[in-house]
Amino acid sequence: MVKKEKYNIIDDYFKKYSERKPEGIYFYRINSYNKKIEKFLLQYLKYTKKNGIYIKNNIENPTQKGINHFVTTVGIDFIMDELFIEKIIEKWMPQLQNKQKKIIVTALFETLKELEAEGKNINILKNTYIKYMCWLYYRFQTLLGILGRDEVPKILFEGNVSNHELKILNIMAKLGCDIILLQTLGDSEYLKLDKNSAISFIIPNDDLQAFPQDFSVDSLVQKELEIELLTPKGVMSTNTWLTDGFIFEDSLKNEEKRGSKENNYYNMFVKILGVEDKNIFINELFKWHLKLLNTKRSIVLIENNIQNPIGLEVQKINKKLDINTEELIKDLIKNINFGIKELDILLKKAFHDIILEEENEKIQKLNNRGIILLCWLNRYIPILFKNKNLKEYPTFIYYGECNSENEKFFMKLLAKIPVDVIILCPDKKLDYSIRDKVLFEQVYDDSLSLNKFPQKLESINFGTTAYTAERELDTLLYEDSGMFRHNQFQNAIPIVLQTTYEEIEILWNQEAKYRQNFEILTEKVMVPVICSKISGIPNGDKENYWLILEKFLQPEGVFIQNFPFINKNNSKTLGKTLISFIKNKKIQIEVIKKHPIYKYKFIRDEMQNYMFEKMQQVLDSGIIHGTFINGMEFTILNIVLNLDLEILRLIQKYDFTKKIPKLIIVDTDENMGSKEDAILIVFLKFLGFDIILFSPTGYQSIDEEFDSKIFIEHQIGEYIYDMEIPYYDPVKKKFTAKKIINGMKSFFNLS
Repeated sequence: MVKKEKYNIIDDYFKKYSERKPEGIYFYRINSYNKKIEKFLLQYLKYTKKNGIYIKNNIENPTQKGINHFVTTVGIDFIMDELFIEKIIEKWMPQLQNKQKKIIVTALFETLKELEAEGKNINILKNTYIKYMCWLYYRFQTLLGILGRDEVPKILFEGNVSNHELKILNIMAKLGCDIILLQTLGDSEYLKLDKNSAISFIIPNDDLQAFPQDFSVDSLVQKELEIELLTPKGVMSTNTWLTDGFIFEDSLKNEEKRGSKENNYYNMFVKILGVEDKNIFINELFKWHLKLLNTKRSIVLIENNIQNPIGLEVQKINKKLDINTEELIKDLIKNINFGIKELDILLKKAFHDIILEEENEKIQKLNNRGIILLCWLNRYIPILFKNKNLKEYPTFIYYGECNSENEKFFMKLLAKIPVDVIILCPDKKLDYSIRDKVLFEQVYDDSLSLNKFPQKLESINFGTTAYTAERELDTLLYEDSGMFRHNQFQNAIPIVLQTTYEEIEILWNQEAKYRQNFEILTEKVMVPVICSKISGIPNGDKENYWLILEKFLQPEGVFIQNFPFINKNNSKTLGKTLISFIKNKKIQIEVIKKHPIYKYKFIRDEMQNYMFEKMQQVLDSGIIHGTFINGMEFTILNIVLNLDLEILRLIQKYDFTKKIPKLIIVDTDENMGSKEDAILIVFLKFLGFDIILFSPTGYQSIDEEFDSKIFIEHQIGEYIYDMEIPYYDPVKKKFTAKKIINGMKSFFNLS
């Protein structure tokens, strides 16, 4: 027979027989409750379901039909003798192995001897013998067939045992079964049968609590089923694949480059505190965001805080006033249903685990937190998983200071599903604590004051390294000129370089691909452009000033002299036709292309599409005062759809990796620029032209027309007034003393 032992720790119950020290089985009873006991019972239930039996309240007495079958099979006789019982077992359960039969005979005979010693007569012993034989056959036969294996069979008995039930369970223990008696009403009834606890031991409990009123194995079974439903097909492999120190690069990787196990989800949960280099952080952040957008993943960007749920969001949550954490979770988790089965399972499990992290909090606080988390899930999950692809790894970016506990729990929740959660806090003074065992933290020495996340192109200036030596220039210019095919890229993202004045001349004639911050973004390229205002004249030297300008008039471009060069009186108009060209603040491209007045059809198709994209960007930016307020959007369209032929030829010729078209303006008088002038400048800036405004006077002749500053201004000398612009000979590419007729000459045909 198998020895009955005491475990070292309660989880010894789940060890194989050969792993137990000392070897033996465990027979314990549970009389009090806590969460650890419940967790143990849930796990024990799993083992019982696989390799054991559960008995609720009592072992039913054998039926008359069962007794008749026993008598028919082995006979009516009974002799209080071990050899007799052995022969009966041979007939009654011949399928058992000899070793198993001998153990049963010995254990059963010992129990009958105990009853005989208690004064029970032969008739009682006979009835008990038949009852036990029927119980072994009808109730425990499945366990008898697996006795002696390394995997120990389990019995869970719920309720108060009777004397006979305790004895048959003791027989099963001697045969090699682990047993748990779950006594939710306490131990008093049991001690009437085994006052010295000779048959079973009590599971110790340092946190004695009464069982909840509705506690039962049935409720545990239901919970077990719910937990099984919360078992996803995939496994979260958060951060296991990261390349240490290269968070931005890693975030751009697709599924193939993250990991090879098909059933694993390779997401990231990272926090970057401080900045590696405060001089380039904003630039790098902007470029990274553009690259991320180019992956076509869904992105949610949060700045400073997640807006609290509004009343309508809260009303959509089905909720109750629950009395305990488990019931609370059970009720709230029913709200998670986004129509993607695996995602729903992952979310339910994550929600369950997150709420349980603070299970000792007051139930009302947990309820409020759960409702807020569900509102945020309803708000952001449809955005993050709009493509319904879990292995696309949508990105949730939190930028700034986080003071809310609910926000911290929400980010930890998202990190438990296939979402990249990236927390960025460049200002180390605003550091906040978020703790999670899988969170990867990157901390830098430098710090940068927190500003808006750089999303709008017009608000970003990309810095270069000041080139102070010829050797640096040689390095910058060295590149393989055959790297790109002609017009290889059909779309571009122009970015304004913030340079020193000296760098402008160095960069001016460089092809785009040689400029610092030129980047390839799959189907697009980032084109570094110049948009500068040069105020004053070095040393007041008027003659040398025009020699300086000649250097910038060498490439192909547009040369404009003095504002205004477009105004309402001399600009072409499309009239009321424009009204049909905009709907819901969006340009109706196909309507425009099909309209008879559309004159850009000769431009290559991809460049037409690019122009329309930049037209829309001008409108969306709101950089021209009055856009979508007083009809300025129609004026914008009127200007950009009536460009001069010389400009259109430059646009048609524009190759985003090569020479960059130019707009050079010289403004020497007090006349103010028009809104139409401002529109053209902004549109060409968004297209990716290099633009320089030379202002010897330093006047703000056009600046007030913009909603935000667009020029990088360089003060290079003293202000000089009343200068007359010499005639520029485009053939000789020289200024001459000849005056300009009518005071203005450009490539525009505006008269």
